[in-house]
Amino acid sequence: MSDLDNPAKLERSRSILQQLDASNLKPNLSIYDRLLDVHGSQKDPSVMLTLFDLMAQHNVDPPLDFYHRALHFSGRNANCVVQAQLLDLMDQRQLPYTITTYEYMIRCAAKNIELERALDILDRMVQQDMVPTESSIFVALLLAIDLREPREADRLWQLAHRFHPTSPSMATHALSVLRLAAYLDQYELVRTYWRLVVTENNRVVDDGLGNLAIMTAARAKDAQLSYDIMLHLAENGFRLTEHHFSCLLDAFASTLDMNHTFRVFEAMRTARIPVTKATGVSVARRLGSDVNAIHLARQALQDIYTQFGCVDIMAFNIVIHAFAHHGDLDEALRTYDMAADLAIVPDIDTLEALLDACVHSRNADKGTALFHEFLQQKKLEPSTSTLSKMIVLVCTEHSNYEAAFTYLEQIKKRGQLPYRGAYYRLVKKLAACDDPRLALAVKDMEACGYTLSTHLQAYIADKASLSEKRRALASSQPTVVSST
Repeated sequence: MSDLDNPAKLERSRSILQQLDASNLKPNLSIYDRLLDVHGSQKDPSVMLTLFDLMAQHNVDPPLDFYHRALHFSGRNANCVVQAQLLDLMDQRQLPYTITTYEYMIRCAAKNIELERALDILDRMVQQDMVPTESSIFVALLLAIDLREPREADRLWQLAHRFHPTSPSMATHALSVLRLAAYLDQYELVRTYWRLVVTENNRVVDDGLGNLAIMTAARAKDAQLSYDIMLHLAENGFRLTEHHFSCLLDAFASTLDMNHTFRVFEAMRTARIPVTKATGVSVARRLGSDVNAIHLARQALQDIYTQFGCVDIMAFNIVIHAFAHHGDLDEALRTYDMAADLAIVPDIDTLEALLDACVHSRNADKGTALFHEFLQQKKLEPSTSTLSKMIVLVCTEHSNYEAAFTYLEQIKKRGQLPYRGAYYRLVKKLAACDDPRLALAVKDMEACGYTLSTHLQAYIADKASLSEKRRALASSQPTVVSST
């Protein structure tokens, strides 16, 4: 128990008042000041009201400062009821509400988590041409942040900036608003407060806030802001990760700014961050649904080479993947033919992108020719992914799919599992062709841990039923004996 919050002191003060009353002596204002300290420091500040009753009996008019001290004590205890009674006493005496009066009212409202009331009081002050203290505004601002009200926090920061633009606390509170806006994905506020905090005040944000801000900018398709945030993090010694660059890729790709998008891959390699197929998935997906965007992306490859003399292989492969996804084998091959002009050495991912295009176009001959070209001329070793794609590719042939078993065995010899999709296509092909090796393939697929989907089971049953009908029909036909 603190010294001020001491019921014993309250009892002693009451005893003193009784002794004075018994002696027919009236306490003066100085005594009341000391009594107010004791009464106002109790857990229940309503005991202060008894002092005002006693002062009225003794015809002692409390000055405005006395009321302010009482408002302070009631606000410190978040007792809005007592504070309202004190304000009513002020109104009865027609005492003016000053800046100090309103500040204690705001602090009490904030202590009681009444944001709307604090805002109403500030609005009233502005309407009366009063200048709220920066502390009263910041108290309300911090409450808005605690309650996760970014719009109100922004409104209060702007109010503080209007009346106290040179306050050293402005930048710190702007940083708090920025953090809240980024956490709640409020793009407009993130953009505004990034400028206030970083661009204008040269403050350094932490890595966590930077991540949130990048994601917010990326979702809003603001590539420039995403880039600025990443540059800020890098310049201030924060280690950039693949996550940072993925956000930047999403931001640039969302605007179809392929020049900047593709240069992100180069930046990743400079930062020694692995660039994998998974990294470029979002970019490829955005391009795959818009043929015009794919052509623009291919033009971006040429523009980047003209300006910088090099093009990242990932960017090159993404364009081929996009044409493949769109089902345009001719454009995928035309892009592949640009490799030498762009000083690009195709890799195994390039082959897989081309194989995807061949699968979509059902052109097994071209895909097989490319496969052998990469293995023999470019001396590349096929991966499990490559061989799985070859299984899918040869299964697009109507009858010549024997090579699928060769590729399947090559994968097994490596001690690896063929992809589920490769097995799926092979099993469907065997079922469609009534191949007696179907049962063996299904058993092999299940041995690899892959279960037949309901759809595939129904497909196999339908094809088996159809084959049975064909055999029955063939056996029922009369034998034709040729005459000699």
